[in-house]
Amino acid sequence: MNQDCIFCDIVRGEAPAWKIYEDEHFLAFLNINPATKGHSLVIPKKHHPELLDLPEHELRHVMKVVQDVADGVVEATDADGFNILQSNNPVAGQEIFHIHFHIIPRYHGDSVELGWKSNELEEKEAEDLLKEIKGCM
Repeated sequence: MNQDCIFCDIVRGEAPAWKIYEDEHFLAFLNINPATKGHSLVIPKKHHPELLDLPEHELRHVMKVVQDVADGVVEATDADGFNILQSNNPVAGQEIFHIHFHIIPRYHGDSVELGWKSNELEEKEAEDLLKEIKGCM
């Protein structure tokens, strides 16, 4: 665990949280600054700064926890839908460098805006990009 991480503080019981779910490896709790009613976070108890640091077996398990928590949150809040948001590095909006998954219940007419300006992908660029990506995997 990291001594300078609020999520590690929550895991250690040194910071408060409204816990939704907890097991040996993961924790889910209500976001203290929610975008919408029921906005929740799911974290691994071990400190991993971002998605690429999370071991594959933990990633598989955390996604099941995310699914189960999302199901409970949506049912409890009577949400019309939900977003799962996970950011890596400051350029992507990550502010707490302990991997976490946002579950954001969505309601018709809510004020949450998630979007981007779409660009067009040309066939040659797509083929070149595919080759580069596949070469890095």
